[in-house]
Amino acid sequence: MLMIVFEAGCLLLSVLFHAASLLHLGLPLLYALLVPTLFSGWYYSHYALANGIWYALIVLGLISWIVSLARKSAVLSDNVFRLKFFVIWV
Repeated sequence: MLMIVFEAGCLLLSVLFHAASLLHLGLPLLYALLVPTLFSGWYYSHYALANGIWYALIVLGLISWIVSLARKSAVLSDNVFRLKFFVIWV
């Protein structure tokens, strides 16, 4: 029974990290899991700083989303322009 719970926990962590990496939130997730666990004394004595670091990591992930969306929209708009230009000359 203990082995099944352990394997389910590993599978859940694997899925969680995979989803976080797809959403560019792997580093904030790793920070949220490791810092309160391994550095609990520092975390609770510097609670505001630790949460500020975590929020900054999330903001960096959001900026990454914005940059990715801007690049994707630039590529799509360039493709639409090329298609319109092609249709005009055909």
